[in-house]
Amino acid sequence: MFYAVLFGCIMHIAADAMTEGGVPLLWPNHKRFGIPPNHTGVFVQVPGLSFVIVWSFMILVGIGIWQSIIVI
Repeated sequence: MFYAVLFGCIMHIAADAMTEGGVPLLWPNHKRFGIPPNHTGVFVQVPGLSFVIVWSFMILVGIGIWQSIIVI
């Protein structure tokens, strides 16, 4: 259960980092971090990046579920 919650928290932060606002990882510092990192202050969206990230994690979760079923 701990790993599921940890994975959910990490995915939530990663998803928020892909938005224009980014994530304030070093709060109370006002610097915000995003994916992809951008130093100009202008958000640059890489076409298809979120699609690749989401599907990669879905495949990893599927493999994890499959492995847990085999072990049982």
